[in-house]
Amino acid sequence: VPDGAIIVAAGSVLDSVEFVGNYELYSFETFDRKLLTWRTDVLKKEGPAPFQRLKAKELVDTLGKMNDGQLAALQRSLLTSNVAAGRMVVVLASPDQLRTARGRLGDAFSYERLTEWYQVNFTKDDEPRPALWTLYRLQPRTKNSLIPESLASVDEKIDKLQFRVRTLRDEFDEKYPGARQKWDEVTDTEKQIRELRDKAKQLQARATPNLTGKTIVTNLPTATPIKP
Repeated sequence: VPDGAIIVAAGSVLDSVEFVGNYELYSFETFDRKLLTWRTDVLKKEGPAPFQRLKAKELVDTLGKMNDGQLAALQRSLLTSNVAAGRMVVVLASPDQLRTARGRLGDAFSYERLTEWYQVNFTKDDEPRPALWTLYRLQPRTKNSLIPESLASVDEKIDKLQFRVRTLRDEFDEKYPGARQKWDEVTDTEKQIRELRDKAKQLQARATPNLTGKTIVTNLPTATPIKP
């Protein structure tokens, strides 16, 4: 990756990348409402903190009033303008981080895989746990670059829809505080009703005798015809 390129990755990764070259760095956390809130919450606490309060104050002043959808749109606009200007923009991500990034960036880019590698981490019990990392270059997506229907294209659509659902839920919670929890209670209660109805049908089926194929015998007397 040449000097002057833009690198998008997790903040913990950028802590090391910033010493490798002269890059412009953007973390995933900056454009994610929940992760951004975790960073700015340092302003509500006292004592030493892993995130600088001056940076947290700047984030609150510039991005503090934006919801998750607006932050994603800002990230998409920022990267799109730099790609259009001819700058190299890359994303360094694990598979899960890539799925999240694709969901947030929408249809703006195609992802050119440059390289990948495994990083071996160790658990507390010294058990090796390999993690896959991949470096992607963002390319502008045109009609000619649209990928055909495949597993990869379907996965990408799922990523976008998952982000859309998350954004809609956050907007709903913001507009109607506490309403979604009540709605969850309603759907859970309806689910219990359906389960009880299914159980009642099963119990009724067991209690009803099966008369199929059986001859029913009665002791009724034979009727005598009445003569006129």
